Amino acid sequence: TKKMEKFIPLGVSSNFAVAPKKALPSSDKSARSRPGYKTGRRHSNFDDGLSAPKLLRNFMSKPNSARNFLVTISTVAFIYQIITAVWYLPGFNRILAASVAGDAYSAAALDGGLSNIPQWTPMEVVLRALGLVGGGASVVIASGSSMRGAMGRVIGRGPIAAHSMGPFFLDCAHQPYPLSYFQKHRFLSSGFLHGSLLHLGMNLRALLSLPSWLENGIGKGVYLSAYLVAIVTGNIAHSLSTVGGRAASSLCIGASGGICGLYGLMMASLLKMGNADAAYYVMKQMVWLIAFGYLVPNVSNAGHVGGFVGGWLIGYLFGPGYERSYTLNRADGGSNDKADVQFRQMMGSGIYPSSEQAIFPLKYLWMGIGVAVLAKPDLRMVPIALLKSVFEPGSMSGARALLR
Repeated sequence: TKKMEKFIPLGVSSNFAVAPKKALPSSDKSARSRPGYKTGRRHSNFDDGLSAPKLLRNFMSKPNSARNFLVTISTVAFIYQIITAVWYLPGFNRILAASVAGDAYSAAALDGGLSNIPQWTPMEVVLRALGLVGGGASVVIASGSSMRGAMGRVIGRGPIAAHSMGPFFLDCAHQPYPLSYFQKHRFLSSGFLHGSLLHLGMNLRALLSLPSWLENGIGKGVYLSAYLVAIVTGNIAHSLSTVGGRAASSLCIGASGGICGLYGLMMASLLKMGNADAAYYVMKQMVWLIAFGYLVPNVSNAGHVGGFVGGWLIGYLFGPGYERSYTLNRADGGSNDKADVQFRQMMGSGIYPSSEQAIFPLKYLWMGIGVAVLAKPDLRMVPIALLKSVFEPGSMSGARALLR
């Protein structure tokens, strides 16, 4: 079965910038009265997490904590994939034996009555999951025969019965149809799965290469929202572009939809700052990524574009606006500037981000998501499905019963 893995976007250098705008001379006494200049107001995106609930205060005040959280979750999920694959290996071998025997659920095969059938060892499972053997390709066992189109051409295989990456992988991977159609949690959970150690490493490298001001300057809430929403919109775009038998026979995984969403967030923020040159550079990187996707197999360009658009929308609608500050433009204003050097280069002199100037407050996004979850029964199951996939691997895909 062909597996769609959304690979990483090319790394964007954090050094691109236009020349900072010149600060107004401190002797310009009319600056206070000019429109757009603020005096004595706290720079709302630089509150050091002091206004956050006590439980989250340490997380909100620590630089790059959201990025490190995403790296940790993706790494832990990859390790858990391998653990569950080894745990359910006896069941996988029974299904594999039945498949080789020619009858997907042969009683003789399931009872161990056949000889000379392939049997995987835990070491083989681990090495293949890490991508060290088999070229990083997973083994997928379909529960039925090949599916054919109107002209008799093979367009895919039947529903997946077992996967060498284990039952947790099958519970969380995005399969456009039928699994994700009925189990909406896959639109989100698949963004934390990876097909090999190389796949994981490349995506985490791309995530770590993004400039730190994207989180520490714009805000952790917007950063995490853009990442999570982009995973969902990327998978929706992939589903819309996948038709016929490929919808049932392909799996889409990987964090690059969320990473492309952070690129979209970056571009929206740079345009709000008025830094058109840097925004053009981000767009050029996305064009190169799409070209790369056409040259390399198993890359979901639709997922990348969908993720980028989702992140851009979050940045445009819920990201902070940018204002001029009289205090920062004074000769001694540098002592009040909490922006790091890279962020200051992006914004220009005397400008700061203000969440109060966003088109919509970020809380409206999550209030809307909360209402949708309460209103739709299939969305109400998302939190439960995520918990079951972790604590009862294989229960959401049906693999748990087969692999016992």
